[in-house]
Amino acid sequence: MRRPQFAGWAVPSVLLLAALVAACQGGAAVPSSESPAASASRLPEASTSPSPRVVSGRVDVGGHSLYYACFGEGSPTVILEHGLGGDLGQWGAVTPAISPRTTVCGYDRANVRGSDTVDALRTAADSVADLHALLQRAPIAGPYVFVGFSWGGLIDQLYARTYPDEVKGLVLVDSNSADEARTYWAHLTPAQVAVDKEETSGPNPEHVDLLRSFDLVRAAPAMPDVPLVVVTHTVADPNEWPTGWDPATFEKLQSQLQAGLVHLTSKGSQVFAEGAGHDIPEEAPDVVSKAILQVLDAVGRS
Repeated sequence: MRRPQFAGWAVPSVLLLAALVAACQGGAAVPSSESPAASASRLPEASTSPSPRVVSGRVDVGGHSLYYACFGEGSPTVILEHGLGGDLGQWGAVTPAISPRTTVCGYDRANVRGSDTVDALRTAADSVADLHALLQRAPIAGPYVFVGFSWGGLIDQLYARTYPDEVKGLVLVDSNSADEARTYWAHLTPAQVAVDKEETSGPNPEHVDLLRSFDLVRAAPAMPDVPLVVVTHTVADPNEWPTGWDPATFEKLQSQLQAGLVHLTSKGSQVFAEGAGHDIPEEAPDVVSKAILQVLDAVGRS
């Protein structure tokens, strides 16, 4: 497969929260040498924080806890799903544009910096179950608009198929497609497919079985017919593809898969992040923000 974008985030989630608070309030985040615990003690409490409202914490979702942070007020609530190996900090440039309009929440999945470690091999279905428990047990009211980047987009697709009544809209940012592995394999030799299966099944930061997750999404019920915007990169990186794969061929296939995501609902559209590679939330946050606002407007009219 296209090589997963494992992000090596170096800032603890509590400091990311502090930076997001500053950004949402229109100020600059000041570098600090304080320990995470010391910084956490100075974060505003939910009941006393200045506008926009800030709520954060950890919630037990069934044997392990997840870290979350919410900003702003209003409905529907926007739920941000980070890429594989990233964390809620991937949305630092997007959140300030959305929190004045409505509530926006991000969280760290299991095996990600701010949340607990789970040793067992996991799938996208486990992430969906965790997120559902988090939304039930944390003060995060529905209905929801889900925004997923890369692997997070696949999780959001499965969430929408599993809990369709909770989902009012979707934004998929350079999202994985459930069909991508078998699409790519159709253009490889049997030896290349065997190597790719072995490498794809190797370790990753979140202990996720990628191929099993694709199978689970394809086998899930149909998507709810909700507003959807697919955000796609425009700058190709040939180094994202394994040795021996023709980048032009597989970038074309990737473009076809992105276009296919638009048809997950009858209300889908596609926008292109001009000048941006795969890391669209950081390279073109304004495009992502506009896509979210577009879906919020569509949900408001429905």
